[in-house]
This record gives sequence, C-alpha cells and structure tokens, in this order.
Amino acid sequence: MKHTFLLALFMVAFQLLAQNTSPSLTVRDADLRLALTNDSIQLSEGVKPSISYLLSLPEGSYALDEKPYVHQLLAAEKLNINLDDLALLRRVRSIRVDNTGIYSYSYFKCHFSQRDGTLFFQKTAGSQRKSGYLYRLDSKRFFFLGGSTVNDDPLTHYGSDSSVAGMLYRVGAARYILLFPSDHGFEIYEFAK
Repeated sequence: MKHTFLLALFMVAFQLLAQNTSPSLTVRDADLRLALTNDSIQLSEGVKPSISYLLSLPEGSYALDEKPYVHQLLAAEKLNINLDDLALLRRVRSIRVDNTGIYSYSYFKCHFSQRDGTLFFQKTAGSQRKSGYLYRLDSKRFFFLGGSTVNDDPLTHYGSDSSVAGMLYRVGAARYILLFPSDHGFEIYEFAK
C-alpha cells in the first residue's frame, strides 16, 4: 500500500511539475524534487506515526488531558471526502503536538476554493497561516502542497523555504482534518462550518 501511495503521489506531482500548471508547484530550484521525495515518505506513513508520537508523550507534558481527543481525531475511520462539504468549511483551528505537549488554538477563518482548476485551501486569519493546493489521491485522501506564512505576509508556495505538505481526511459526518507530519511532531488543522 505504501508503494502504491508513493507511485500515485509521484505521478501526480511530477506531471504537475512537468506541465508547471500550478503556482504551488513552480520550480524555483532542484531542491523541489528532493523536498517532494522527503514529504511523500512522511505522508505515505499515514496517521500511524502521529498516533505513536502522541502516545509516547511523557507524563508532565503540556495539556495531556487533550490526548484522548487528538487520538480520536487521528484514529477515526477515514470516510469518502465530499467536495461540497469542503466549500462549507469556514473555520479552522490548529492542534500542534511536539515533545513538550499538545497546543490547541482557537478557530480562525479559512476557505476552500478552485484556483487554476485545482482545489485550493487558505487560512485567512490568525498569526500563522497555511495555504496551498489539494490533489485527490483516492476517495478518502487529498494531499496538500503549499506554504506557510505569518500574519499578512504574501502567500508562499510549495518549493519555497516555508514549504509544507499534508494529508486531508474526513473523520466524521462533517468533520475534516488536515495532518501535517514532521520530524519533531505533527500539526492537525481541524475544520468546522
């Protein structure tokens, strides 16, 4: 299954790179292909490494009382993604997990739209914002390639110094999460109407 995921991700990404049809995948230097490779390996693992990381948080970590809720988000059955649902999601909050604990933030404005014929997500409020394109991998997963900015800085794209990759999942009737794995923990964007 991991090999199928990697093959599908590479096929879509390299096709987009070759066509250069998406601003999120503009080639600024040769490092883009390497970054894509590293991100695809992390994304191919799915939610399992994030669950393991969460469960390994030591006693005394910050906000451990939120651990069951975060675990529930990650371990929930993954459902078919409904594009009509995404258009209705207008709020997003961040849940960051690192070796010191769990950090949950308030909801901020966001929106999903079509740009250049591709699904685009943008967090439009709050001090730390992610934006980028989403590509369907299968009926239950979209992969996200974008960038991260602070406050009202201009949007960045995948391939920049602030590249970010993630995976969008539907985890309930109208519940969606965008998981951003990293070497030092993970972040979840949790969406609401």
